[in-house]
Formats: sequence, C-alpha cells, structure tokens
Amino acid sequence: MRIPLNAVWDMVMIGLIVSLVSICHSMSHVSTPTLLASSLMLAAVIAAHWVMHNNERLPSMADAAVLLFELMFLLLAPNVQLALLEENLVNTSVLNETYAVITNLLCMTFVLSYLLARRYILARTRRRSVRPPTRHPSTRLSVRRALFLVPVGLITVYLSTRSIELVTLGTFESSPAYLLEQKFFCFIPVPMLFMIVAAKRTRFLKEPVWILFFLFFLACVLVNLNPAIEKRNTLGPVYLGLLFLLVPGLARTSRVQITVLLLLMGVFFPLSSAFTHNQVESWDLKAILDPDLYFSHFVQLHYDAWANLHTMVELVDHQGIQLGRQLLGTFLFFVPHTLWETKPLATGIVIGQYLSANYQMDFDNLSAPLVAEAYVDFSVFGIVIAAVALAWLTRLLDKFCYSDNPLAQAAGVYFSLYLIFLLRGALMVAVAYGSGAALAFVAVDRVMRYRQKRAQARIDSLPAHPVTS
Repeated sequence: MRIPLNAVWDMVMIGLIVSLVSICHSMSHVSTPTLLASSLMLAAVIAAHWVMHNNERLPSMADAAVLLFELMFLLLAPNVQLALLEENLVNTSVLNETYAVITNLLCMTFVLSYLLARRYILARTRRRSVRPPTRHPSTRLSVRRALFLVPVGLITVYLSTRSIELVTLGTFESSPAYLLEQKFFCFIPVPMLFMIVAAKRTRFLKEPVWILFFLFFLACVLVNLNPAIEKRNTLGPVYLGLLFLLVPGLARTSRVQITVLLLLMGVFFPLSSAFTHNQVESWDLKAILDPDLYFSHFVQLHYDAWANLHTMVELVDHQGIQLGRQLLGTFLFFVPHTLWETKPLATGIVIGQYLSANYQMDFDNLSAPLVAEAYVDFSVFGIVIAAVALAWLTRLLDKFCYSDNPLAQAAGVYFSLYLIFLLRGALMVAVAYGSGAALAFVAVDRVMRYRQKRAQARIDSLPAHPVTS
C-alpha cells in the first residue's frame, strides 16, 4: 500500500517536532522528567494542530499564523533556549521547574481550547442549511477611483518624510496626534496597494496602467513603512501579505502555506540577519552553513513569549490575578493617562518592571503573549475564553480571505498575518496598532463605495431613451 506524499510530510514534521524537544532536553543540565513530559505533551498537541490544519477543506491563512506562533514561540524557541541558556531564560529570569511545567500546561490548554472551538465552528458552519447568498455591493476598483487616492498617497509620503527628519534632528515627540497620523493616515497606501494586487494582479499585462498604480503605491508603502527603520512587527504583515497576494501559489494548499511561513521565519529571517546586521566587508558566506546561525536566532529577545509567560505565572503567584483590569486598559487604550491616572500599563511593561525589580532586565518594553494576557486577568478560565475568541476571529478572517470583494480579501490576508503580532503581544500595543490599520482599510472602503454610489446615482438620473426602429 502506497503512503500519500502529504502523509509522509506530516509524519516527518511530527518526528522533527518530537525529536527537537527530546534533543534540547537531553542537552540541558536543568531539565527534569516532569518538565520533559510537559514539553512532549505540548508538542503532541501542536502536532495535532499541524495535522488538523493540513486536513481542512480550504487553506486558512489565519490558522496558519496561529500554528506558526505555536511552533516558533511556544515550542521551538523555548526548547532551544533551554538547551543553550540552561537555567537562565532569555528575559533574564531564572527557570523554575514548577512554573515551567505550569507554563507548558497553560500553553497546552490554550491550544486545545482553540482547536476544539475552531473545530466546532467549522462543523456548525457545514451543518447550516444552504441559503441563497445575500448580494452586497462589492468595492469595485476603477482607474478614476484609484486616481482619487493618489493625492492621499503623496500627502502620506510627505508626512512620513517629515517625521523621519524630526527623528533625525532629535526633535521628535510621540503624541496621540502623531500616532493617529502614522498608524492610520500614513497606513492608507497599504490597503490601496493590497487592493490593486488582489483585484488587478491578473490584468497587469493587459492593462499596464495598473502596473503604474502598483508601483506608485508600493513606493508610498516603502517610504511610509521603511524596512530599514520600522519594527518587524509592523513590517511583517505588510510585506508577507504582499508576497502571498502577488504569488498566490504560496498559499494554494495548507501544507504549502505553513511550510512557506516556517521557511521564512526559521530560515530566511536568521539568514538575512547575518547580512543586515554586519558591514559588507565582514560578510561570511560560510556562515550560511553554520547551524549556530539559526539556533542563536532563537535565543534573542524577539522570542521571549514563553519566558514572559513563565514570568507571568510567577508574578500571578506572588500578586494574584487582576480580574479584567489589564483587559479594560486594552479596550480603552486611546484614553490618555492624564484623564485616567490609574490606567493600567501594557502587560509587557508590567512584566518588564517586575523583571527589572527582581532580575537583571534593563528595560521594560517586552512582549506579553495572549496566553499571559488572559492568565493575568482571569487565570485558566481566561485562557479558555481567549482561545475561543481567537478561533472565532480566525473563522471571520477566513471569510474575508475568500470574499469576492478585493478589499476584504486584502484585509483578510493582512490581519491573518497580523495575528502573529497579536499573539505575541502585548495586547494593548497590538490592538492600538491594529486599530489604526483597520481604520485605514475602512476609510479606503468608504471612499470607494462613496464614489461608486455617486457614479451609480448619475447613471440612474439619466433619462431612459426609448428603443427606436
């Protein structure tokens, strides 16, 4: 009996996951049988997610992003750190076996709850009776509508270059007005660029005018979201989303989709850092073959999600849960501290301050994974609720990705990849930045629909001409 190639690939990946955990624990001098067992249990649950993701009827970019976060931040990075850093965690705290086991069990609870909730939502969707589709007016893209937003793109470029000059001169001051300008207004070229690619990608050669629009808005995005100065959290969803929209074959199946994301995160990013973080004359092509290049990438502070959850377990053990206080601050992120003096800080800052007071952390702008956000507010119950909410959100984004509206498709791809940032946290920062991006998509949609309605109104106002023989 011949085994399907897809099944072979799944077995290879599951074998690699289990082998990685076992090897890392065998290299560590602080690992214990209990800690190894909890890590293998978490690995088994994530492996189950791998199989379920690859067997879904349609590829899901949002579910792939969740699976990528689990593999990279909850499994691969913490186990590599355990092998290379011993009892010291990447956030300067010290590994505690009890807290580490609890951390793995909390991650396992989160993943299991997410899988069960998503499975239930998928099954419920399939059981529903088929209804006639409700036709909603789709956002149509025409040359006139695209031209209408060209001046907006030019204004955003001017504002971005001005802010770069202020930063260079040292006269930059962060303010709510600045954040609104940069995270909303200067983000508008992104939905326009995504919409052009989603709607006109196949017509670039037949209608070269769309190539010009594509290049113009791409230039605006490169200026407003400069890869040389912007953070990875901001750049990742934009440029990865653009890649998947330009090359849809990268997401043609669930396995191809998650494999491409793993290669980008696990191979391309470490490889690129070997060149972008060094002078040209110091480039060493032999370093590409050095395994330390790739493993050392996962002991950087970018991969502190598991360590910060470990610290959150310790913090809650000492100070108790917050009963929704952090979540309230997240929902009301736009309220300034001058009006709400007791407004909670972002959870990443809370973790950073705790580490600064009790360990050797020298700054407090850290991540706080969604599991930690839920745990600090409502303990294990909060983790289950957060997982269910995430499952619902991924299904909503799936609907966007498969919409016949090109702007909805663009939003679905962007926010599916943005989930990686949201899952890593801190939630308050992710919601604040994501709100600006969401407003930009809504603004472009409203402009497109407004001009579409005006054009339709002019057509309807024309007198009907009788057909003459």
